[in-house]
Amino acid sequence: MTSSSATGNQWYKDGAIISGATGQTYSANASGTYTVRVTNGTCQSNLSTGTVVTVNSAPPALVVSAGGPTTFCTGGNVLLTSTYNTTGAYQWYRNGTAISGAIYYEYTATTPGTYTVTRVLNGCTSPASAGMAVTVNSNSTAPTVSAGGATTFCTGGSVNLTSSSATGNQWYKDGAIISGATGQTYSANASGTYTVVVTTGGCTSLASAGTSVTVNPAVAGTISASQTILSGSAPVALVFIGSTGAVQWQISTDNIAFANISGATATVYAPGALTATTYYRAVVTSAGGCSAVTNTVTITIQSGVPDLSLESSASTDSYRRFIPLNTFHKITNMGNLATDGSTITLTVVVNAGLGTFNYALPAGWALQSQSGTTFVFTTNKIMNPGDNDTIKITYTASSGRIGDIAIFNGNILNNSGGEINNVNNNSSLTITFQSN
Repeated sequence: MTSSSATGNQWYKDGAIISGATGQTYSANASGTYTVRVTNGTCQSNLSTGTVVTVNSAPPALVVSAGGPTTFCTGGNVLLTSTYNTTGAYQWYRNGTAISGAIYYEYTATTPGTYTVTRVLNGCTSPASAGMAVTVNSNSTAPTVSAGGATTFCTGGSVNLTSSSATGNQWYKDGAIISGATGQTYSANASGTYTVVVTTGGCTSLASAGTSVTVNPAVAGTISASQTILSGSAPVALVFIGSTGAVQWQISTDNIAFANISGATATVYAPGALTATTYYRAVVTSAGGCSAVTNTVTITIQSGVPDLSLESSASTDSYRRFIPLNTFHKITNMGNLATDGSTITLTVVVNAGLGTFNYALPAGWALQSQSGTTFVFTTNKIMNPGDNDTIKITYTASSGRIGDIAIFNGNILNNSGGEINNVNNNSSLTITFQSN
């Protein structure tokens, strides 16, 4: 406040003299009515018209609370809330600088710094609130991945993938987290795209560029079944099926150490004659260079020989005119080795009076020839030890006298190697005629 007189002033507040207030100007900082009197010599003026000064109290400092953690990663935020009042205007500050437009009682902080807020009421600004420190941790940069070898390989192989970060790693395959894969290096053994992210201080980086891993399978296929053959004979050709690729046949005499068979690269391999049990397999190499091994087949050399025997019997011990007489000629392999498919021949010579003949043959047998009452039957079937076949010959006499006889003489011959011919190979059956 300034008096119109440059000298002789005395200021008053609410009618009371203000000690020492004698200047032309007085700074009033308290509510009241201010007047001034001027003294000139011995004369005093009247008091000036009173000037009313009203001093409003500043609002109290606000209290700020955080709606979540005040330390977060880039891209995060925290809501700061001050004490709410229905009157007055708010102003938020970051590091002491007013934030443009931040005039509400709440503010969402996204950048690091110390945040305060003031309130203006009746033209008076409150003291700044206590500072709320906000920390924003930068996300790690995306790591890089290096492969320790070829990323295309065969089933059973792997490649080590290494992150550029020594710590905080988490590996993913095709976007899915790999449980437990948190080391700097991960050994990949399956096809897919591998990435890694790094977490530092609670902040996770972007994913690395993907590393594609391709595992080429090798499909081995199979080869035909094991066989049992006679010593000195050759097995049926072996056939490879079920896969594509380059084939290499292998041989072993102990089923442990296998060696390549020179030139045996077709899908069919025909071994020569064998005198010892031998093992075969094939190694298949795909176009991608992956190799796999097939099953192993065993060619077993069986010792022993087949031994065919012949036994003849009849449905009755006598026969009559016009009544069929059934005879049965049973061939049995009594040896300890199967026949090898060579021809087996049964010859039956019948000595009897006039009459007719019929026969019934088991599967695989055929009548090779008939000359009068001499019948020759053959087969090329394989008869295993214990197998037997029975040929039925029926004779129906058209005449006869008491005492006449019908004789059936049989002989079995096997051309298989080692057959014990002429041992149990012959039979003779005699049936006597009875009166009609």
